[in-house]
Amino acid sequence: MQENNINLTSTDERSLQFVARHYRQGAFDAGQAWSKLDIPCTSSYYRRRVIAIAAAVIVIVGSAFVIRHLINSSSSLAEPHPVTLACNDANTTYLLPDDSRVTLTRGARLTYDMSTFAEKRDITLDGRAFFDVTHNESSPFTVNTDVATVTVLGTRFAVNDESQSTIVQVQEGKVEVTCPSGTATLERGTMAIATDSALKVQAIDDVNAFAWVDGNVEFDNMPLSKIVGTIERVYGVNVIGLPQNDPSLTLYFKGDAQQLVNEINSLLGTQLKIADNAQ
Repeated sequence: MQENNINLTSTDERSLQFVARHYRQGAFDAGQAWSKLDIPCTSSYYRRRVIAIAAAVIVIVGSAFVIRHLINSSSSLAEPHPVTLACNDANTTYLLPDDSRVTLTRGARLTYDMSTFAEKRDITLDGRAFFDVTHNESSPFTVNTDVATVTVLGTRFAVNDESQSTIVQVQEGKVEVTCPSGTATLERGTMAIATDSALKVQAIDDVNAFAWVDGNVEFDNMPLSKIVGTIERVYGVNVIGLPQNDPSLTLYFKGDAQQLVNEINSLLGTQLKIADNAQ
């Protein structure tokens, strides 16, 4: 018969001595302890199951409380993170955090709060901009100017914030314009002129209303004087050298201002120049 040798450490010996010194038979009644908990337990297995379930419930409830506390704390402690986009020269297109795109003209400025933009797509605009907004029904896209507020879910539209008015033009979808003088819903091909005292809605009668965004211009038997005015408005340049006879021209063109002026000079034999490039 093989003998099993048990080697006790000094810690083990002290533990045994403590038990031997303090143990009293019958001093602890497990059944009586369970009865105080008022839990009808008929077996030790059932008691272990109850303990395990109670412990699991405590862990789940405690974890939920901690997670909720952390979420609330992080939300309340989120600091504002303002972002400013600007255009100092040629038209500039930016990609916003929600994948919407905005094109700013020279001198325009746009600001939003990065820390809240995912939940609240709220923008402040100073100047002229074109928006191609990503659709999101749960988070409306809002553009604020000094005069009006423009609210959309997903569409393509332009906003021009001037000193005394805000002009909104819709290329696709619908937008809502709100100002001190009222509220109006705009659809594709319509525009609104909002001031502190009036809100006027009308059809967009300019075929080149969005030419400054995509560079596509269209002139249908148009006098050169009006063509020059469109070039200056669309491209933000100053054109000189207009002849006195004011000929008319039909032209469909895509390109920059200098290329367009060169094309007109070639077709009409004129000597138009962009002032900044005049010799």
